[in-house]
Amino acid sequence: MIVSVRVALVRLSDTASVDTREMLGGENYVGVVAPTGEITLSIAGRQFAFEGVSSDDVYLNSLQHAPDRHFELFCSYLFQSETNRQATGERVLLDVGANIGVTAAILSTYCPSASVLAVEAGPNLFEVLRRNLDRNALSSVTPLHLAVGDHNGVAQFFEASAFGHVVEESDVDGIQSEVPTVDVELRTIDSVVSERAANFGIETIDLIKVDIEGAEPAAIAGMQQTISTYSPLLWVELNSWSLMSTGQHPIAAVQQIVQGCAEVFRVGGTPNDPRFLRPVEGSDSLSIARSLVHDNVVFGGSWEDIVIVPPGGQLPGSLRELKDHQPDEIAALQNELRLMKGSKIWRYSAPLRRLRRRL
Repeated sequence: MIVSVRVALVRLSDTASVDTREMLGGENYVGVVAPTGEITLSIAGRQFAFEGVSSDDVYLNSLQHAPDRHFELFCSYLFQSETNRQATGERVLLDVGANIGVTAAILSTYCPSASVLAVEAGPNLFEVLRRNLDRNALSSVTPLHLAVGDHNGVAQFFEASAFGHVVEESDVDGIQSEVPTVDVELRTIDSVVSERAANFGIETIDLIKVDIEGAEPAAIAGMQQTISTYSPLLWVELNSWSLMSTGQHPIAAVQQIVQGCAEVFRVGGTPNDPRFLRPVEGSDSLSIARSLVHDNVVFGGSWEDIVIVPPGGQLPGSLRELKDHQPDEIAALQNELRLMKGSKIWRYSAPLRRLRRRL
């Protein structure tokens, strides 16, 4: 099986903390996509300009209202002791499904001592990614034009911006009758990491973000040696519909993903459990998988992010505060209102509000 690559969209309404770091990235939603297909976002107080595939690109436009705030919040806690860390070897973070580079920018900003490997399979999207890394001076990020799976080889790739995906060999003829596919190098994460370690001597891999479309099991199957050696946290998109659309049984697929893990957490609070990281209960991988898929379909609209703690590992101390934090909803809404009033949209609409008051 081979992996398709995409970037997930984070919903603005899922905010669940009053700590100021909860709103890091909250100001992102005031960005506006320009007619030229560009948007400016704030990450940790720094302004970044991102070019999209086009001005009407779905992912680019989603950043106006639903940027990757959950991922930014997670990184702000995970790397909060970054300035005090003395590295003796290379520190690596992986962004599998980098799209136009927003999540790679988050990783690089919150963990500047690390080398970020930003993997993107779409040929045209990869060129946009490279330009965005250059224009934002993200020199610690290395773009890799690869599809990721459980073996090395060549894959057929159907490009459709954030929804591009690797096509199974049995489906190539049917896809090509509608649109052409292109050859893309297919690699396992284990082979990528092994090559990097041989050249630079990797000390740690703290986090692997896998944001794909229905082929998470293949991606994780292809990084088992990396997980065993470095024990990274995994930030993984769970999309039951995408799993089914690729011919997989969601429960069996998710069971493969969480097999042997120490802990699994859902990202984002709910009215019943507002904690940002919500533990998934279960006595074994099957019960965990059943719980995840049930809630993913019934409550999550077949989409959510999960955090997986690898076998033998534990949630880092820097994330325990985030895991147990209970939000103050009123304070969170007040903070969002403050951010909105400081936005470009609020300033641009000021004449209309004054006119309405006079009328």
